[in-house]
Amino acid sequence: MIVFLTEHGRVGLIYSDYGLLSLKLPGDLGSDVALTEIPDYARSLVDRIKDYYLGKMVDFTDVVLDESHISSFAALVYKTLIKNVRYGMRLSYSELASLCGRDKAARAVGTALAKNPWPLVVPCHRVLGAGGKLGGFSGAGGIAQKQQMLDMESRQV
Repeated sequence: MIVFLTEHGRVGLIYSDYGLLSLKLPGDLGSDVALTEIPDYARSLVDRIKDYYLGKMVDFTDVVLDESHISSFAALVYKTLIKNVRYGMRLSYSELASLCGRDKAARAVGTALAKNPWPLVVPCHRVLGAGGKLGGFSGAGGIAQKQQMLDMESRQV
C-alpha cells in the first residue's frame, strides 16, 4: 500500500496490475501506519488528492480503476457517477439510478455506493438522499467526513 499525508490525514492507495484497486481516505488509516515512497505511476493521483484536501478543484476522471472485483451493476453506477457528476455537483440516489437507466434502483445504487472501493475518485460523497439528506458514507469519518467534503467543494464552486 502506498501511504501519504494530506492536510486531513493519511491516505492509502492500493494498485494492481490493472489500475487502482482501492483508496483509503483520511481516518481510514491510523497515525501508526507508516508513510511510504510514492512510485512514479502514482505521483499524479497523489498530487491531485493532496490538492483536493488543500481545497483545490481537481478532476479524477482519468484514473484507471481495477474493476475486476466489483459487480457489473456497481461498475455501471460508478462510471455513470464519474461521467455525470463533477466537482461541487450533487444529486440524489434516485437521480443517479435514473441516469443509470434503472429508475427503480435507488436502493441498489445506495448499496453499490456503500461498497465503493475508490471514494473521492468515484465521488459517492456527492450523492444524497431524498430531500438533500446526507444518507450514508462508508469512510471512517462517516457522515461528518461526507459533509466536510461537500462543504469544501461548495466553497470552490
